[in-house]
Amino acid sequence: MRTWFGLGVFAFAVLACVHAYDASLRERQLRHFLTDEGRGIAEIIKLHNIPLEKCSIDDSDHLHTLMRAFIIVERFATPRLPYLAKSLFVQAAVALGQDPGDMSLGPARIRASTALAAAGAVRPSSASSYLSLSRAEVISRLSTNCDAFNIGLIVLHAIALSYDQYTHVDRAFIRFATPKYGGKADHFTTWEAEISANIYFRLVYSSFQHLRFAAIPQRHSEAFHPGR
Repeated sequence: MRTWFGLGVFAFAVLACVHAYDASLRERQLRHFLTDEGRGIAEIIKLHNIPLEKCSIDDSDHLHTLMRAFIIVERFATPRLPYLAKSLFVQAAVALGQDPGDMSLGPARIRASTALAAAGAVRPSSASSYLSLSRAEVISRLSTNCDAFNIGLIVLHAIALSYDQYTHVDRAFIRFATPKYGGKADHFTTWEAEISANIYFRLVYSSFQHLRFAAIPQRHSEAFHPGR
């Protein structure tokens, strides 16, 4: 009995240390971003990007680039251990035929309800394959990189439909889209919430700009200064 208790205490201590290290690493990355936006966002992209080479991504479509930026920022903003614990819980619940609840899932951190609502609102050819899926199947798809990207793109298309006279992705549209994507309020009741929302917007916008100009040949991007 004491052996199991000791192992439990040891495992808890290890997990606590891993979580503390992960949190301190993210805090350092955020401080770097806030003091040197260009180099800071490059570091965040390098550490939190995911492989999407096998996905159908069009770098000339700025909604695709914006979706990549959202994935990077959501991964950066979510501590690893709590996310892993939630993912294991959701997988176990689905395997047992139980509803895990409406939680943000996968690399894009999207709720199943958000995905289904967006697919119903947009209804392009890319959304039709998801409309026929059950809630459990959508939850399962959200855990894979390409499906998470495609579903997130559908969510962005739905947001664009609600934006007056949408023509292209610019700073104003990203400002409009960031609270909508995460299901956050447009108006804030505390300074802390407003500051957090502004930092989130800056992270997404800087990621978008960095990814956008990285797709242009170097001779065209030398004059670009991220964060301006």
